[in-house]
Amino acid sequence: MADELELFLQGEYVSRKARIEDIRRLTNEVIEVFLWTPSDGVWPKELKTGAREQGTVEPYSFSTTAMIAFALSLVSGRSSASPLAPPLVRLNPPVQMRVEKLERLVQEALDRLIRESKTHSESAMGHGDAGGSAPLTYSGTFGPDDPFTLAWLLALPWQNDDEPHAQFSSAALARGREVAHKILAQPDQAILRTGEEQIAHAFPLLRVLHLGETLSLKAHGREPSRSDEDLSQAREILLERVHRQLSESRLADSGFDAADLVFALEGWILASPTQPGTSVIDEAFRVLHTWQEHTPYWRPLRPFKATKEGLVLLPQSIEIGNSLLRICSSPKVRQERYFDNNLDLLDTYAVWLMGRTFRGMALWGSAGPKTFVGWESEHTYTLDRIHLWQTSQALIFLEHYAGMLQQYVADRLLHLSRLHVDNPRDDPGVKDWETLKSDDPLQSLTAESHYRIYERIGADFITPRQSTRDTLRYSMLLYGPPGTGKSSIAASLAKTLEYPLVTVTPSDFISYGGEAVEARAKAIFAVLEEQLRVVVLFDEIDHLLLDRDSTWYESQGDLFKMLTPGMLTKIARLAKLNRTRNLEVLFVVATNYYERIDPAIRRPGRIDAQYLVLPPDSGQRKRRFSTIPGWERIPDDVKASVVSGTARFTYTELDGLIEYIGARPDDDGDSWDQELLERVDGSPPAISLDQYEARFLEKKRNDSPLEEFALLAYLELEASAQGSFVGSHVSEALKGKSVHDSDIRNRLEQALERRAFGQLDDGS
Repeated sequence: MADELELFLQGEYVSRKARIEDIRRLTNEVIEVFLWTPSDGVWPKELKTGAREQGTVEPYSFSTTAMIAFALSLVSGRSSASPLAPPLVRLNPPVQMRVEKLERLVQEALDRLIRESKTHSESAMGHGDAGGSAPLTYSGTFGPDDPFTLAWLLALPWQNDDEPHAQFSSAALARGREVAHKILAQPDQAILRTGEEQIAHAFPLLRVLHLGETLSLKAHGREPSRSDEDLSQAREILLERVHRQLSESRLADSGFDAADLVFALEGWILASPTQPGTSVIDEAFRVLHTWQEHTPYWRPLRPFKATKEGLVLLPQSIEIGNSLLRICSSPKVRQERYFDNNLDLLDTYAVWLMGRTFRGMALWGSAGPKTFVGWESEHTYTLDRIHLWQTSQALIFLEHYAGMLQQYVADRLLHLSRLHVDNPRDDPGVKDWETLKSDDPLQSLTAESHYRIYERIGADFITPRQSTRDTLRYSMLLYGPPGTGKSSIAASLAKTLEYPLVTVTPSDFISYGGEAVEARAKAIFAVLEEQLRVVVLFDEIDHLLLDRDSTWYESQGDLFKMLTPGMLTKIARLAKLNRTRNLEVLFVVATNYYERIDPAIRRPGRIDAQYLVLPPDSGQRKRRFSTIPGWERIPDDVKASVVSGTARFTYTELDGLIEYIGARPDDDGDSWDQELLERVDGSPPAISLDQYEARFLEKKRNDSPLEEFALLAYLELEASAQGSFVGSHVSEALKGKSVHDSDIRNRLEQALERRAFGQLDDGS
């Protein structure tokens, strides 16, 4: 009987992946339309079948430009965190040339926006706010410096190193604070300054909260733009609107409006200082399920603006869809898994939206006939055109939905796989990277040393992800003696990046029995290939990756022999997919036996970087001992002996000794000092240089643990220790250029010259 994982892979997985691929194909077509339609930083408001390019004769629209520019910066991967939509992970990201073109168009749009703002401000001088300042933006629909336009505008990736951009973004931030503070002080008053009647609706107030959240993010940890007190009135208003809509949903022919309910719900969650009551959210989703039986897109009915002539402005259902995705993504309620629990609701809307796609052809300048694809406002019903502002919002929804659907697939697979998953972000016992860096084993070396591995790993894997650099590394090999903290490195990486940590061990492959081992391996890698933003630790899998030309491979059982060739192929595929599909998965292979790993795994392209993880040096040991209360009362000669006698101690062994010292009696004296020295002498470290003699004898090819051995010999040298066979292999390591730090090489060479390791066995 097939297990749950196999059933999911054969059933729901196939349909979900098909939906994701359909969305990707469609959104790639839509992105192409945005690439050829702009002229001098301006996109037309609509594309009509048979129409010719109209240039820029339409009135310039700040809001349309900002909306489209934000959508394109989002799909190109350049948008930072925003309350309007989270940064997206695309399984098939645009090729670099397309990304560069998208970025160029966004920057052209921003340049044009700055010019238009200057022109508009100059013409409107003296007609701005009460303070006399001219508006930065103007919308014929929403008025001057409205929260809709400012929210989109401030979410854009402004170039702070470019003076015009820096000046404008600074002015926009100041104006945004002005607008948000003024409205949140009286959220029950008219929000849009259009001179037209405004109808009570949650949508404008929600955008003000989006603006406030954006301003808080822009503050980068400095004083926030608004406090909880600023939001209390808005929170009460929005909760009242949620309850009103929930009540009206139960009445026939009532004024129930799904848009007002969803926008009020999102705004209430945003304005809540902590997780709000989930019973209200649960009830709102229940109502949406019920009403979707009548219409798949919850048609908005309540306008939020009206003219004297009776013309009204309604939200679009795409805004409802985007709001629902933002609710499901909210950190305040994410653990409630609203996306997973309401997947059929969202999928029904996504299918309806994709079914409304319109395709046409327009004559576009010298390019001739161009095919376009997108969406028209659902309130027009002309069926011969698309509106690019509407299309940009549909693009955001579909990209966001596909990303969340992929995350659902990944989470479901991981749950069914029964692999071990931790969330180090929530574990106070796991150190973040900045804290861990103080534990760098060879802290006494310069920060640029090859063996300051915590510095190197941070620079290679963490900094690029935090600065959204193009070139990322995805895999590393950690090797070195047991107990040196290889698993801790993986956990700290996961905590710092805020990724889950998935641990894969040999038992995960063989737990279903020998006859199912290959099927189990295939299923595990199918799970790993679908993950997003996780750290995967392959721990203690030496037996599965053994060098096939080695005696170790020949001497192992048939079960592991059968697994090894397939493992090499699967890991190579995993490395390739990680790069081409932008999974943002970090793979860590940890081994105590570097020389036994098949060279095919260590090949560049499969493993991006390799780090030798060692026990702490004398400087690091001194630092850790110095944190013990009362350490200063111990005589200097005893402290020196303790530091010298703990060469090759792992962090766990050091922690045990530190705990012992910390618990010493208050009336300690010479007898206790002697007891401490005896304890150190009587607790030899688990890492022994003698263990390496057998490893040197069993080596095949040119691989042997020379580098690792030489570095341990360096730690011995610090402790003035000697070994009968140490010098021979240190000499071999230096001759083979296995040591990659010049200071360590020099010290080892000097030690050999003065025979600090004793007479060399080979006479050299």
